[in-house]
Formats: sequence, structure tokens, C-alpha cells
Amino acid sequence: MKQILSILVILVLSGCVSTAEKMESIVENIPEQERAYVLGKFSIQCRPSGNDCDQVFNSLSLFYRDTKGKDFPGTLNSTSGAMFGKDTTFDFISPENQEKGFYFCQAVPASEYAFYTYRYYNFANGGSGYSLNKEGFFDLPFTANSKQLTLLGELKLTTNKGENLFGMDIYGPGQVIMKKISDKEIALAVKKCPSSVRDFKLIVTDFKANDHPLITRHTD
Repeated sequence: MKQILSILVILVLSGCVSTAEKMESIVENIPEQERAYVLGKFSIQCRPSGNDCDQVFNSLSLFYRDTKGKDFPGTLNSTSGAMFGKDTTFDFISPENQEKGFYFCQAVPASEYAFYTYRYYNFANGGSGYSLNKEGFFDLPFTANSKQLTLLGELKLTTNKGENLFGMDIYGPGQVIMKKISDKEIALAVKKCPSSVRDFKLIVTDFKANDHPLITRHTD
């Protein structure tokens, strides 16, 4: 694990354009009916706290990119305690399952994509956390065609828990867990799409199995 992880120090600057804003600016000139849409369920492992469930990092992000070389900063992100911008609004919080997340439908240019890395970080002291070294990148490819809804299922980021020399809990990044989702959950994801495209053909992505140490795939 240490060989594929690097400690990340991030200087947080006001006025920076967010990844979500970059994504929106790229697709805004594509007619709605010609865009491709990727949808599914994004969740993170959290720490139960009464009726709530706290994420142990301020921000957990899973990134995908255009594999044809076009610049598109695709991301799924869970943020809590944002210094700038907004905290994530969750569709479900389950302390008993140590999980919370949301359903999504993101407009993207029609192309070939792949999830390839993640980032876990906190905002304190200018920002610090963990990211993958380039040699540790994974490869979870999918295709997004225009006038189609590409279903990705559930993508979940977990965290690892340990103790320091003083017996205090410390946390680090975990795995990406991929699961199928139920028909009910698919319907919740589709509702996140613009009403004018909800009748587009739904294509289920079958991510190829791989032996990357950070990827776990559930086929049931």
C-alpha cells in the first residue's frame, strides 16, 4: 500500500474554479439531447455518531478521465466541513451500516472514460491527505454514448482504521468497492437526470474484473 500512496499537501485558495464547475463548463455547449449521461450510486464509509455518521476526512474523491486524451475532469466527491463552496447533500445516511452517500446523474461528452485514482484529504492547516502515485493508478473503463444513460452501479470509498503509538485512532485511505444496485436504486439515480432525458436507453456497465489491490468487485 505504501508503494502506491503518497502524502498530499494542498494549499486551498479562494476563487479557484471547482472541478464540478469545470465539468459543467465543458458540457454546457453540448445540446442536452446530444449529451451522454453517467449515473449510479456513490457512497463512502463513515464513523457512526448518534443518528449521524461522520466522514473521517473532509473530502473523499473518486476521479475518472477521458481516455481518448480530451480534458475532462470527471469526479464523484463527498465533502463535509467545506471552507469554500458547499458540503455534500446526502440521499442516505446509515450509521448502522457505516455508510452514507448519494445517487447521481452527470452529463458528460460522449467518449471513452475510466476511473483511475482517488484522493482523501482534510482542510486543516492548509490541506493535507493522501493520493495515489501514478504507478498505483487503477483502470476501470466505461463508455458513455450520446442519447444514452450509462449505469455505473455503486462505487464506494472505504477507509482504514489503525492506532498510533499513543493508542489514538488514525485513519487512512481504503478501497474502491463496486456493486450492482437494485431496480429501486436505479430509479432514484434516473430521477437525478433532467426529465427530458430520462427515457434514454439505459446501458449497464460491466466493469472488467482486475487484480488491483485497491479494487473489490461484488458480482451478486
